Amino acid sequence: MRNFFGRFAKTENELLEIPAAPEIANLCCSVLFYGHIANRTDLLREFRVTAAAGDADLIAWAYRRYGSAFPTHVFGEYAATVVDHIDKSILLTHDALGIVDIFYVDGDQELAFGTDLVTLVGYKGVGALDENYIAEFLANIFNHGERTPYLSVRRVRQGRGMLFKNGKAREVVVHDPRSSPQLSIADSAAYEERLRELMTEAVSAAIPAEGKVWCELSGGLDSSTIVSIAARVLKADIETFSFVFSKSQRSDETAWINVVLDEYPLRSHVLDADATPPFSDIPACFHSEPNAQFLVSGLDRTRRSILDQHDVRTVITGMCGDALFLGDSPEPFYLADTLGPRAALRELTLWEKGSGLKRSRGYWFQRYMVEPRLDRLTRHRRRTPPPSW
Repeated sequence: MRNFFGRFAKTENELLEIPAAPEIANLCCSVLFYGHIANRTDLLREFRVTAAAGDADLIAWAYRRYGSAFPTHVFGEYAATVVDHIDKSILLTHDALGIVDIFYVDGDQELAFGTDLVTLVGYKGVGALDENYIAEFLANIFNHGERTPYLSVRRVRQGRGMLFKNGKAREVVVHDPRSSPQLSIADSAAYEERLRELMTEAVSAAIPAEGKVWCELSGGLDSSTIVSIAARVLKADIETFSFVFSKSQRSDETAWINVVLDEYPLRSHVLDADATPPFSDIPACFHSEPNAQFLVSGLDRTRRSILDQHDVRTVITGMCGDALFLGDSPEPFYLADTLGPRAALRELTLWEKGSGLKRSRGYWFQRYMVEPRLDRLTRHRRRTPPPSW
């Protein structure tokens, strides 16, 4: 299903009304679901249910087996609400990485929640604004945690869920990265092969059995890898979609795009981003939080029009993939995980050359080695201002 919105009126005995979602047979729970489950085949096999089972059914089975920690076992990008008719509780949760947001307002008379902040604000009203959120945004700090621009509306944090029972709300851990088993592989060649296997599994899981599929091809390592796997390994019926820049030559990556298309002669589609530059169009709708759509609303509208014209059902992207492959030189907090001081300094030197950022070696060592480890010991979350500070 698409974005969901729901509300539960609280009664005198603190029971909650059941939303407009059918009860899952034999599991005594109702599920609202939005998003994509990546390991669907594995879950069907694990729960011994037929392929006709929907996403909500799989969430219900996973909830009954693993409780509130089911996001650790259900991979993908999604948000879900589980109403437990036996326990008389409601769980608001999302995928382990919190890629899909879910918001809620816990009022005296009712609980309102949803995956679309615009809908929730439209129902409850703007109310008082969170000035700290706004100040952090203006200071270029984006780690807001559970806060939103609205004081009454809260966001479920990454790796967490909100459990409502007996008139009380409490945060529960649905995924803890520290619980993941340590990866131990013989040598670097085996690591490379395992990476290929995982990438192939991920791309395969993202391609649906039906409907037209396009892959965004930007010329970067992430999207090029995805297109290559889909075309060469999976032999998938895909087409590519790329943004090009006829005027902004420093932004144009046509040369790298063509390298992939020369190898795999796929049908390709291009959109000249310079034809609709930033701020060339006024946003046609209300945005509940600051985001890049304010800058490129015209370009986004043109993109959506092209996808609609070609009846494209699924678009696979390499969004944030450069962070995985270290292509955009993200801040090296990984140095604080397992590396000793000598190895960390060696890795830090390599990162510093790639990033082009100029700071003292002592600054980087304190910021990426010492402070993260202290935060871990004191259970503080990282609050990350830009490196330019």
